[in-house]
Amino acid sequence: MANENAEAALLAAMELSLRQYDAGDTAWFDHLDDEVTVYGIGATEPVLGRKAYEESFSPVLSVTKRKTRVVQQQVRSLTSDTALVTQTLRIIQKNIASVVRQSVIWVMKQNEWRMMHLHSALVGTPSGTTTAPITTKGIRVLNERIATVAAVLGVAQ
Repeated sequence: MANENAEAALLAAMELSLRQYDAGDTAWFDHLDDEVTVYGIGATEPVLGRKAYEESFSPVLSVTKRKTRVVQQQVRSLTSDTALVTQTLRIIQKNIASVVRQSVIWVMKQNEWRMMHLHSALVGTPSGTTTAPITTKGIRVLNERIATVAAVLGVAQ
């Protein structure tokens, strides 16, 4: 980054976006550039543009809260107004933990950092965070939760 203020502003935007994502707050979409390209987990084609992504992901984002922990993160300045963030996140949603690897390109536009590109990939298999079920019903419910989270897991930052 060109200066410490720009880097501090980027880190603040990233932190705020994670808090909004965890809370299921649709203000999270304000961190996306209008021309964002988003590759969701398992996607073979990108979603192009904030409006399209907001329409498809808003119901998933706001349906439940989640808890995200940054496992690993590297921020690299590409230019004075562009940064590449690579990170690994552990996301717990409905007692299912998933590890997600992301590449995010942030750009400074009109004095605000915005995500221009977001690519997310699931690492491994989601797993339960509670004691393993021992009844048929408990196993079925856990399998349904894992399938739901794997199918609709959205990503922040």
